[in-house]
Amino acid sequence: MTREPTEAQVIADLVSDVFCECRGTVQADVGALSGELFLEVDVEGRSLRSAADSLGLTPQEARTILFLFRRQMVNALVGSVLAEGLPADHTRRDGAPRGQL
Repeated sequence: MTREPTEAQVIADLVSDVFCECRGTVQADVGALSGELFLEVDVEGRSLRSAADSLGLTPQEARTILFLFRRQMVNALVGSVLAEGLPADHTRRDGAPRGQL
């Protein structure tokens, strides 16, 4: 017995298909934009408002994008440090087993 999809399900599937088609493009655009915003504000020292204006963003949009970009940077940095910093034998660098100070 087959059931006809509900109108809500058909609409949800359509929206999902459209979103999936352009998700990569949107993510690439947001990624490039967030990187440029980070460079302008955190590296070059421009004000958030000035950088937002130059990129066609509102200050609130820029603040949100910058927050998310910084959080990703922190997570990547911490992950990198943790991956590189753990000795293969799972002891601390001073030779004590992990968990002991």
